[in-house]
Amino acid sequence: MSMETLNTELVRQRIEDKGLKQIWVIQKTGLATTVGYQMLREGLLPKNEAKRKIALEKLAEILGVNQKDLILHLEAKTAS
Repeated sequence: MSMETLNTELVRQRIEDKGLKQIWVIQKTGLATTVGYQMLREGLLPKNEAKRKIALEKLAEILGVNQKDLILHLEAKTAS
């Protein structure tokens, strides 16, 4: 089973390097404040596929990174 999460370390570093405010970044991604903070702080991506796609596209553009670099793919081990 694979789960996707936001690469919070990369995002945090890029926001800091660019001197941006988290709330401004959240507003520019078009997400609600609560969902935006959960994404930036905990790596939780929006459940709605369309909102997730738009938010990641905008976030990648704001931070100047490739969209694929924003996502971490976590693999869950299964008990044998």
